[in-house]
Amino acid sequence: MKRRTLAGCLLLFAAIPAVNAAVYRSVDANGNPVFTDQPQPESSRINVAPPDVVDVDAKSSQPQKKALDPAEPQQAFIPYTQLAIVSPRNEATIPTGAAGDVQVELAITPQLAPGDKVRLRVDGQVSQSALRTSAFFISGMNRGEHTLRVELLDSTGHVRQQSDPVTIYVQRASQNMPANPRSSSSAP
Repeated sequence: MKRRTLAGCLLLFAAIPAVNAAVYRSVDANGNPVFTDQPQPESSRINVAPPDVVDVDAKSSQPQKKALDPAEPQQAFIPYTQLAIVSPRNEATIPTGAAGDVQVELAITPQLAPGDKVRLRVDGQVSQSALRTSAFFISGMNRGEHTLRVELLDSTGHVRQQSDPVTIYVQRASQNMPANPRSSSSAP
């Protein structure tokens, strides 16, 4: 408790802008330190160093990071010659036995440049985060028609290129098809 009080008081007095002001320390009847600017009986004067002040208008002697100049030309993006979904093929049907699990394989030529990544969109929504990969796995897609598309992102996260969309049709087990191999009610 005493240390907290002492530390708090010292911080308080360090924040006071008065330079060369006298600070006196004494101890009260309970043994707690007391700090004041008025001398008390049996108090001792404490020399408090002036606080460090930083002039915010002064230029720092440390090197500054160079700000991006919008007028300065950035390295031109060179499109990939091939960015495509090669599996599943357009208008493919994912059978009921797959339970909506789909592996998406990509063709990217040339190989991904350092910093470039690809991400997968399903029905316009981001399904897989941007990764340095040539394959994605989608688990448990709902029954019906879905559109897949891959986007290529540069090192700043901007979309630079997109694949052509691929439409797939997913079949799923239902209670109306009890003979389905993935259905739990088809057990003998």
